[in-house]
Amino acid sequence: MTADALHVHGETMDMVREKNGHLLVGLEGNQEKALDKVKNLFDLAEHENEPMARNFSEDYGHGRIETRLAEIMPFSTPAFPHIQTAVRMTRTRMEKRRGFPNGKYSEEVSYYVATFPMGKYTPEEVNNLIRGHWAVENKLHHVKDRTMKEDRYKAKDAVAANVALIRSCIVTLKQRFRKQGVLAKSLRGHVSKALEVLCKPLVKMGLRE
Repeated sequence: MTADALHVHGETMDMVREKNGHLLVGLEGNQEKALDKVKNLFDLAEHENEPMARNFSEDYGHGRIETRLAEIMPFSTPAFPHIQTAVRMTRTRMEKRRGFPNGKYSEEVSYYVATFPMGKYTPEEVNNLIRGHWAVENKLHHVKDRTMKEDRYKAKDAVAANVALIRSCIVTLKQRFRKQGVLAKSLRGHVSKALEVLCKPLVKMGLRE
């Protein structure tokens, strides 16, 4: 499983490991001590020229050149006994105009920890896991949060879960049928009717947002 920084806590890791799974999760300021340890780990390794497992990828398209460098090292911390691996991901983006770089350049460094040991996945696989996570984040969760204002929704428990599922269905179906011609328009009509039926019980409960 891959997850964002909100899921860096022992209960989640215990649950995943109990099912014989593994968790790859981002590190941010909400786990400042662990983040500082991981940063220091990579800084020291770089300074001492210690070997690191690496994977570099480069993509062209959508008017930009993007690179991703995944660097992987063994890591452990008493705060999270399941963690065995740390990842430093460096992303760069160079925008292009008429096929040539236009000077607009950005770089971002992020850090991750994982419950799987070094060697279980290749550096390329780890790079792809992180890339795949953000593809889902951008195509689904970002749309739900920004366009559908899911973060502002105040329902809880089963109602919240059902509404979140409906939103995911809407986004997924719209993306799948987008730009697919007349047939897609017909299918969208049927999808809208189906979602209307699903939403009726929630509307009756006064949950109109």
